[in-house]
Order: sequence, then structure tokens, then C-alpha cells
Amino acid sequence: MSRPHPIPRVTLCEIAAEFSLTPSAVHKKAESLGLVLRPQVVLNRRHQTVSAEDAERLRASYAAFGDTTGWLTGQEAARLLGCCWEVFLRRRKRGEYAIERRRVPGSLGAAWRYHPGQVAAYAAGRPVALERAPAGTLSTPQLTARLGVSENALHNWRKDGLKAGQTKRGYWYWRESDVLAYLTGPLRGLKNPVHQETRYQALARLKAPEQVAA
Repeated sequence: MSRPHPIPRVTLCEIAAEFSLTPSAVHKKAESLGLVLRPQVVLNRRHQTVSAEDAERLRASYAAFGDTTGWLTGQEAARLLGCCWEVFLRRRKRGEYAIERRRVPGSLGAAWRYHPGQVAAYAAGRPVALERAPAGTLSTPQLTARLGVSENALHNWRKDGLKAGQTKRGYWYWRESDVLAYLTGPLRGLKNPVHQETRYQALARLKAPEQVAA
């Protein structure tokens, strides 16, 4: 009695080659989809395989990423915006960049691509970042010590309208004139009494050298 022919299976290496991925990345994807993996010897090498039906599910999961032709990697977007990749990600997480992004299959699993037109729009409207802070400005630690406030309070003020600059490496710098204008200006979004009291105390500390000199 002849033995039945085995049902043909697809190796993860084949699918990885189709999408320029590593076999380990496809292996993780298959596990996340709950697919049944079975070892099989192909060309004298042991490979993890899936059924033909599950192989189509794997291919469909990668094809669902959509067309990202011409879209930018995080490093490319950061370069156009005049900052490093880590700073770009932090700014986007804080909501400073409302740039559309799409997932794409990457060599280690999945990666992001960013809309080139939106990146270019931010780059055109953003001042050129400097290598280092200009002379006469204050660093964040210097200003927090001068005003007696926390870094969180300082950045809350920045989001509320306090002007600040940033170097290519992502370090903030502040001009005393901008800080004075903000502290003496009208209240905006931060109208909590605690914020108001903090502003008054910071303004008093900022003016203290002038009062001593007088």
C-alpha cells in the first residue's frame, strides 16, 4: 500500500524572502497570529513551515500595510527637521508633530514610515536648529534654579506660550527677556491657582537681582 503524499507546506524562509524580512521576524508574526508551525527538512536543512492556507494569512497580514512608496523613515524625517531620530520621536510623542505614519514590514518585524509632504511642511515652517545654545541664553537647569520651579512646570509654560529654542540634539534654551514677557503677560491656559502662585514666585525670583542692584 502506497503512502499518501504529504500536504505541501511553505517554509517561513520563503515568506521572509518575499517581503525582505528575517525568518525570525516572520516566526514571531506567525506565532502572534496563532498559526501552527511544524518543522520540516527541506534541502537537508530543518525549517519551520506553515500550511498553504496559513501562508496566505501571513502574506495578507504583510500586504495590509498599504502603499508607502516615497514615505520617509524616522531617520530621514528627523534629518529634514534638523534634529536627531530620538528627538524626533520624543517631539512626536508629545504631540509637537502631527505627522501621519504607516506601519511597514521591516527586517526585524515592523517599522514606521512618515508622510513626506507633512514632514516637509513642518521643516519649512520650523527655524533652523542650532548646534549649540546661543550666548546669553539659559539652559533648562540654569533657568529652573533661577526661578525655583521644576522642569515640568517650565515645559508646561512652554506649551502655554513661553518662547524657547532647541538645539539639534534636543536641548532647550531660554532667553530671560522671553521668560519675563511670559511671566508678566496675561494668563492663558494655565489658570489653576497653583500655577498662578508659581508664576508670581518665579517672577519675584527673576526680578530679585534687579531689586538688589537698585
